Amino acid sequence: MLTLSSPFLKGVSAKVLGIGEQYDVEYVQCPDPGKPCIVEEQ
Repeated sequence: MLTLSSPFLKGVSAKVLGIGEQYDVEYVQCPDPGKPCIVEEQ
């Protein structure tokens, strides 16, 4: 996420970066981490 936010904060359009439909609004979604890993103690 930082690799996209840094240019955005320097003035590059969110639309050019592909992270928004407007010039100055970005949308970044974190990926789904999947099911939790539960370790059962024996």
